[in-house]
Amino acid sequence: GHFGRSHREHFERIREEMIAKREIFDRNLGQLSPEAQQYAIQIREVIEDRNKSGEECRYEIRSIKQNLPQEIRDELDDHRHR
Repeated sequence: GHFGRSHREHFERIREEMIAKREIFDRNLGQLSPEAQQYAIQIREVIEDRNKSGEECRYEIRSIKQNLPQEIRDELDDHRHR
């Protein structure tokens, strides 16, 4: 349906923004704990893989995050909204 398509476009926009704003990402990365940094980088690599659909990315990011301690997850979420 229409919703699925606009959702995908939204994801693509986020993906392109993330790639374009890599230096901002790197700067923010320095504010995370070393442990959170490595997960943030993993997540970024998933998102930047243009062969993956938004669905696949979301699924992989969820599986990365679900094994994390809560404080790291909070850190990553803060990082994302900054």
